[in-house]
Amino acid sequence: MTRRWAGAALAPFLLGLTFGAIVSVLNGWEFVLGVAASLVLGVGWSWAAVAVVMGALAGRPMRASMRGAASLVMAVVGYYATDLARGVYRTVEQTGAHAKTFTDWHSALMDLGFWSVLAVVSGLPLGLVGWGTHRRGLTGLACQLAVPAAAVLEMAWRLSGESRFQPHPGVARATWTGVGLAAIAAAAVLVARQLRRPPAAESGARDTRAPAQPPAARS
Repeated sequence: MTRRWAGAALAPFLLGLTFGAIVSVLNGWEFVLGVAASLVLGVGWSWAAVAVVMGALAGRPMRASMRGAASLVMAVVGYYATDLARGVYRTVEQTGAHAKTFTDWHSALMDLGFWSVLAVVSGLPLGLVGWGTHRRGLTGLACQLAVPAAAVLEMAWRLSGESRFQPHPGVARATWTGVGLAAIAAAAVLVARQLRRPPAAESGARDTRAPAQPPAARS
């Protein structure tokens, strides 16, 4: 039992740390592919997708909820730990002819604490959404559509107001438009699959077919 719980906890920890570190590193890249990847992974719906995926891998709702929260908290830790290693919070203080470099730990810890709390608050229900993707019917479909719908809404919102303030506005518009179209296509596939799925048989339904007749005895 202990080994099974340890294995279940390892996945969200590793995925979260890796995801957060990758997003931080991508924020420092300047070439086109790096900028595009940062615009995809460094936004809200992508972070939410991490918790949903972790919840989908769990077999029980409580475990799914905990996995969702743990993965997002570790993503926050990985992000800010990498930021610290990259020198994002490093400040140079000029005192006369001397310059002193120091790390602004107060700002780093405040950011880490704020986003960690938000990760717990959002990760718990997002993990349950992931667990719900395995359910049949409209409930399962709604859970499956959560991430594509969030991607479409967020990309539309960013395109309408934020793209012109980006350092690479053309890359931002192309990337967010592509993500929005891909999310719409994914949602259409999920809905079409749900419509093609036959309705589940009613439990306890009686068989109205006539019983098979025994073969006639030979004379």
